[in-house]
Amino acid sequence: MITKGKPNHAFAIAVHGDYVYWTDWVLLSVLRASKYAVEDVQILRKDIPKPMGIVAVSQQTDICSANPCNILNGGCTDLCKINEYSHPVCYCGLGKILMDDGRCVQAKPAMSSEANCTEDSFQCETGGCISYELSCDNHVHCPDGSDESATYCGSRVCKTGFFRCPSNRCIHQTKVCDGGLF
Repeated sequence: MITKGKPNHAFAIAVHGDYVYWTDWVLLSVLRASKYAVEDVQILRKDIPKPMGIVAVSQQTDICSANPCNILNGGCTDLCKINEYSHPVCYCGLGKILMDDGRCVQAKPAMSSEANCTEDSFQCETGGCISYELSCDNHVHCPDGSDESATYCGSRVCKTGFFRCPSNRCIHQTKVCDGGLF
């Protein structure tokens, strides 16, 4: 029983915000009650012959901006999903692997003769390595341009041992305040 005395014959129910909505075949109505004060029942519409299913729809569009995947795809290059703590989690498509910085790069064949990138390197999505400091410097160095991706450069966090400049470049900590123009 949702409330005292009502519903008489509920057919469908929906919940939105602080309210429970339902259709009632005996009352031929759509009703609403507060989830917290069950005595507060309102008939929203009556004289509906055989009211069936009900869906609660909201026109609130401002909460979409609260989704971190809507801002630069959450820092992901492929798929961004929200976890149970409302944090973005990156996933990659078939044949790609997820890097620590949220980028997806092409998986290398098991028998590849190409060496893995070092800690001070940036791995291009299609393979190959460049100096990490060359990524996000407004000059494409990777053949696929992945080192200048707006999604990656706009949301990245510098690796340990690197300093993030106001220009979003990451330079080695030994180069901070050395007179260079970063």
